[in-house]
Amino acid sequence: MASAVNARVLVLFLAVCRLLPGTRAACYYPSGLLAPNDTPCRDDTPHATCCGQGYACLSNGICQATGEELKKPGASEFVRGSCTDKTWRSSNCPLFCINEEYDYLDGGTGIAKCENTSNDLYVCIDGQESSCEEGINVLYFPGMCVCVSVCVCTVVLCCLVLSCAESE
Repeated sequence: MASAVNARVLVLFLAVCRLLPGTRAACYYPSGLLAPNDTPCRDDTPHATCCGQGYACLSNGICQATGEELKKPGASEFVRGSCTDKTWRSSNCPLFCINEEYDYLDGGTGIAKCENTSNDLYVCIDGQESSCEEGINVLYFPGMCVCVSVCVCTVVLCCLVLSCAESE
């Protein structure tokens, strides 16, 4: 019974989303190209990280694939997404994996989580020399990472905010 009610609420939410005017901020890749399928992770700041549909927005600015996205060829579980600041000067943008020499700036860049560590360490999957063990070009995000929202709508206007469990 509860799941039927939840399903009805979700259907109602999606129907309302289709009626809302297009007021969400546009998202851009580091090169300045529009990221048409990305959605801002937050709407309470002038600028925010954006993630694509099917990705969870993590509090450290990383986008995490939530299911079907992982089945695509060459997919990685974690990516550097886009930002609502076209210039990428805002500290709210994901200011990592944006090296013009190594990273793909016209789209998302894959990120790998370092294994065998309790720290929140990652490396950009970009051809640049990196080593989790030696600390070379490692991204460190102090504190506990939590899910901020999950972009689940196929309608570009919506991003359903969910309560997500903290990752360990």
